[in-house]
Amino acid sequence: INFFKTSWPFAKVSSITQTLDLYDNMMVENFINFEGGGQFAVTGSVQAVDGDDEYDRVAFEFTSATALVWGRSLSLPPTGAGWFDTMFCNDEYRLSQDSRGDWSVFRRIS
Repeated sequence: INFFKTSWPFAKVSSITQTLDLYDNMMVENFINFEGGGQFAVTGSVQAVDGDDEYDRVAFEFTSATALVWGRSLSLPPTGAGWFDTMFCNDEYRLSQDSRGDWSVFRRIS
């Protein structure tokens, strides 16, 4: 996600969203939308690997990747696996640090 947010040269990022389901489907989906209608999406499996009261570690492995470019959908080889530690600040916000050391703030939109 950070690559597209900071260094993607072809179009400006208009939104980044993530769906994280640790209970029913054990999956994660990341969507990066670009001005002009392009999109990059990855889907993967997730598993909670610890569960203390403050931080929860989630392991992930991407299983599919798709780019929507100039009106065409292109399947790409999925790349990426790791983990992220999450602290739920309240019902709306969570703070995560991933296996690369990057920090992210997520806001629930639904």
